[in-house]
Formats: sequence, C-alpha cells, structure tokens
Amino acid sequence: MYPQRVTVWCGFSAQGVIGPYFFEKPDGKAATVSGVNYRAMLENFLWPILDGMDTDNTSFQQDGAKRHTAGETFEFLKSK
Repeated sequence: MYPQRVTVWCGFSAQGVIGPYFFEKPDGKAATVSGVNYRAMLENFLWPILDGMDTDNTSFQQDGAKRHTAGETFEFLKSK
C-alpha cells in the first residue's frame, strides 16, 4: 500500500565518497533519522573512516536540523 523508502547518508571529499550509510531498524526497514541514531552513525561509521584519512584541511558541514544539533551530538562533534 505504501511505497518502500530508504534513509541514507553519504559524504563527499577530495579523497572520495564516504558511504553510503543506511539508517535502518533492527528488522532491516528504513528508520527515521533521530539524534540518537545520527550520533551513532557519526561515532560508529563516519569517525572510524575519518581516522584513517588525511583530514588536516577538512571541514564538516551539516544543516541545522535538530537531530544534527542535539546537545550530545554537538558535544561529540566538538570533541573531534
């Protein structure tokens, strides 16, 4: 009755494409992005990749969506 959907994140850099990362529920269906699962993506997917890259002249950009600016997410990003 409803079309299938996908929630995906992808990053771009001069070194190549990072991702894609699919936000999914435990049953494999697409999940809505929340502050909790966005922060988990940053911590468990993105930063391990960035740790292996030359990021001396790198900027991290995101929009002002509440899930991107949640207090715990902001603190995590500031620590990096």
